[in-house]
Amino acid sequence: MERALLLEENASEIDEVLEPAGSYGHVAGFSMFLRHMGLRLVAIWLVLVLLSYQVYLVEAKQLLAHPVDVFVGEIDMAVYSVTVEVLADLPLAHSFAELKPQVMRAGRLLGADPAEGLIDAEETGDGKFLRWVTTDRRGRQLKITGKALQEGQTMLLLELTERQIGKRAIKDQVVEVTTTAGRFGKIRATNLEVQGFVTAPIHGTPESWVQSWRLADLKTLRMGEAVKLLGNTPDLSQGRREPAAFTMVFVPDQNTQNGGRLTLAVKN
Repeated sequence: MERALLLEENASEIDEVLEPAGSYGHVAGFSMFLRHMGLRLVAIWLVLVLLSYQVYLVEAKQLLAHPVDVFVGEIDMAVYSVTVEVLADLPLAHSFAELKPQVMRAGRLLGADPAEGLIDAEETGDGKFLRWVTTDRRGRQLKITGKALQEGQTMLLLELTERQIGKRAIKDQVVEVTTTAGRFGKIRATNLEVQGFVTAPIHGTPESWVQSWRLADLKTLRMGEAVKLLGNTPDLSQGRREPAAFTMVFVPDQNTQNGGRLTLAVKN
């Protein structure tokens, strides 16, 4: 009996030690609440700072921008046309009948109507070539070529030309064609050509436009007043470590004082 009473008394003492006195439990709970809310507020603040920084970079054309978009903005070039070419692998094909479904599918993915355009088949010593020339629903010119080469390779060449692009980013066209080509196989090469107009006296000469680039090579050719630059730079290479080859041609316009037509071609 005495042992039972001792156990009951010890249990009461333990309860008194474990149970907070007065309002201590409420204070601890409120502190935990403040700590929890504080962590949430800090996390939200960090997310907002990160988003603000990304917006800043986008506005500064340092993020999510194609390098040619950045260049066009720097020299205030009025773009007239953009042509994107992407070469990719295709599953092995030996005949025009095997090439045609792949060519037609690529055109449909780019928005072309299978009932429109012209399909041309040609066989040479290099292999078989099936070409579909058409337009998409936005009026952009498409040239889609399936190649079954004698060496055993089968390739797909997508070419898209858009004129009067206005304020549309050049990156939009590059991403669209590259993404489409990537659905068929490994991408082998990407070529981009931009044509437009530049007012020279405000933005310097073609040689000065490329001075900020990390030039691996540069050659300047002059044909009268026209200037042609040939070189290599990693600053025009998007997503690749190897320098991109570029050709820049500036031809003065006799009808506009010191202005001229500019063509920039980039090969990756």
